[in-house]
Amino acid sequence: MIETLTVSVGALQANCHIVRDSARRDCVVIDAGGDSDKILSAMDNLGVKCAAVLLTHGHFDHMGAARALKDIGAKVYVHAEDGYMLSRISPAGFNIGGFNAVEPDALLSGGEELDIAGLKIKVYHTAGHSRGSVTYAIDNNLYCGDLLFKESFGRYDFEGGSFEQLKTSIDMILSLVGNYTIYTGHGPCTCSDYERKHNPMQYYGRI
Repeated sequence: MIETLTVSVGALQANCHIVRDSARRDCVVIDAGGDSDKILSAMDNLGVKCAAVLLTHGHFDHMGAARALKDIGAKVYVHAEDGYMLSRISPAGFNIGGFNAVEPDALLSGGEELDIAGLKIKVYHTAGHSRGSVTYAIDNNLYCGDLLFKESFGRYDFEGGSFEQLKTSIDMILSLVGNYTIYTGHGPCTCSDYERKHNPMQYYGRI
């Protein structure tokens, strides 16, 4: 069974998702924002070690603890278009709570099917919030970063952002057959069926 523990971290309260197969003692961490001690403590409480850090995008509030996890053996994954963000201050236009540069171990392009910590992970390139934003699908769960939120969607006015790409990416994710649980980059989780009815992005271009 797939288990997800979400921890709010950093000054912007980004969601860090600790995902594991309940039968195993390793995990992946999706979006290791700030507060590495908080993330490590949560993993200790679960009795798991981090095999990989999977970043949905490169903005500082989602990668601030990646270096700390890499230092204890985790591999860092990010889309190739956002890889440069991990070596300098986030181009999001602000930086709160420090910046910890980290060298990625793997650059993604979208379409990959990863097998890490016993998890089958499908990678979707979902640009719009940034050029290299991705969504990870694990079982019936989607981890989409700042692509969309409950009844809302991510900003597209940062470097590399695009409203049209964001809309295309949201349309693609919500067109996946089934009712996925959607774990967002900030705020509560939601689901495909709910967002198909209530996400305001669904109305753009239709009225």
